[in-house]
Amino acid sequence: MKRSSKFVLPLLILVSLLLTSLVSGAASPVAGAAGTTYYVDSALGNDNAAGNSETSAWKTLTKVNTVTFNPGDRILLKAGGVWSNQYLDLKGSGTEGSPIVVDGSGSKPLIHFGNTSVNGEGFGVRLRNVSYWEINNLEITSGEQLTDMRRQGVLVVGEGSGAGNFRHIYIKNLNIHDIFGTDRRTGGINFHWPASSEASS
Repeated sequence: MKRSSKFVLPLLILVSLLLTSLVSGAASPVAGAAGTTYYVDSALGNDNAAGNSETSAWKTLTKVNTVTFNPGDRILLKAGGVWSNQYLDLKGSGTEGSPIVVDGSGSKPLIHFGNTSVNGEGFGVRLRNVSYWEINNLEITSGEQLTDMRRQGVLVVGEGSGAGNFRHIYIKNLNIHDIFGTDRRTGGINFHWPASSEASS
């Protein structure tokens, strides 16, 4: 019996170490994608520039809207910048551990989307059928307009196939004010998807 017990204890220790290793590996966090940082400067930017440094910043939100972003990307709007009659219509999705981030700093960048619209609907920022985005530190307004339409400061919308299956949409430290429109869906922040779909936060 003594001889048998000498082998049982080391075997139990070995099994314990293997299980600990497997559990630790399963619980390890997802590695984040490096991504690219893009800069947008309403005063000194140039839409023909690369956009990937402060000295080669883009100028307009229209330029931003032409790009499909990748996990880990960051879009930095220059502090104090003002984008009048423009909006963000963001494309691409991040992943778990590597969201795509839009951010301002210092004096909040201002998006004054005014009377602009897409298919008769106005917004300052739209996230359509995308996931893993974080929108931080912006000021958004439409101001009072003569033309009546639905307007939203931030619109998170699911449309078509897979509508409403968006995840990890974080909206933090925004100053949304003076959003004027015509129906009950007008407002500061609106999450919208068909009743038959489900959304996850």
